[in-house]
Amino acid sequence: MAIAQFIEAMSDKLFFTVIAVADELNAYKVFETLNARGVRLSATDLLKNYLFSVLARDNEGSHELEDMERHWEAMVGRLGSESFPDFLRMHWNSRESFTRQSELFKTIHSRIDAREKVFSLLRNMDQDIDIYLALTQPEGSQWPPRWRQCAQELRMFSVRQPFPMLMAARRNHQDADFESLLSATVVLAFRYNVIGAQHTGEQERVYHAVALRIARAEITRASEVLEGLRPIYLTDDGFRAAFADKSIKTTATRNNKVVRYILCKLERQWSGLEVDFDSSSYTIEHVLPQNPVEG
Repeated sequence: MAIAQFIEAMSDKLFFTVIAVADELNAYKVFETLNARGVRLSATDLLKNYLFSVLARDNEGSHELEDMERHWEAMVGRLGSESFPDFLRMHWNSRESFTRQSELFKTIHSRIDAREKVFSLLRNMDQDIDIYLALTQPEGSQWPPRWRQCAQELRMFSVRQPFPMLMAARRNHQDADFESLLSATVVLAFRYNVIGAQHTGEQERVYHAVALRIARAEITRASEVLEGLRPIYLTDDGFRAAFADKSIKTTATRNNKVVRYILCKLERQWSGLEVDFDSSSYTIEHVLPQNPVEG
C-alpha cells in the first residue's frame, strides 16, 4: 500500500515535455540548446540513433545493428559520454574539412549517408581512440615516457587545438618524427598560448590545415609539418616582450603548476640541473607565498 501511494505521489509530480521537430537536424539543435541551458541531454545518443537509422534504411540484417551497438558502446565506455562529442570532433577534424562542435551533427548527417560510410566512420574512430585517450589521459597510456610527458604538459597548459594534427601525425608518421612534432607542439603551446595569450581561432585553423595535409600524405616529415606551423610560432622578440609583461595568478592550482614549470625550466637552462616540476618536493611558496605570515 505504501509503495502504491509513493508511486501515485511521484506520478503527480512528474511532467513530460514533447518537442516535435521536422527532422534530425532540428532535433540536434534542440539538444544543443537545452544542453546550453543546463538540461543534460545526450547528443551522442542522437548521433548513434541517426547512424542506426542509416543502417535500418538500407534494410541491413539485425546482426549488423548488433555489431554497431557493441562497437558504439565499447567506444563510449572507454571515452565516457561527456568526452565522446569532443573525441568525435577531434577525429573528424584530423581527417576531414574543419567543423565546429555546433555543426558536427549536421556535417556528419550530410556526409555519412550509407551503410559503407557508417562502418568506415566506426573503423576510423577505432583507429583514433587510443591516440585521443593518450593525449587526454596520458598517465594511463602505453606511450613512451617522453611522449606521456609532452601530453601532460599540453594538458597542464589547457591546450587542445593541436589534437587533430597530432592524431593525423600519429597515424601517418614514424615514431621519431612524431616525437619531434609532439615536443615542438609543447614549445609552440607554451609560447603562443601560455605566454603570448594569442587568439586560438587562428591557431586552430593552422593546426587543422596541417592535419589535412598530413592525412592526405602531402607532408610526410616533421620538418615539413613545422614549416606549416610557422604562422603560429611566436617570434623571439614577441616572446620576450610577452614574457616580460606576463602576470600569472598562482592562487589557481593549474597556474601554480605552470609557474613551477617555468622556474624549473629556467633552472635547467642556467644550471643544467633537471628538476621535476611535478614533484611535491618543490614549491614556490618562498618566492610567491600563498599564505604570507606577517612579521
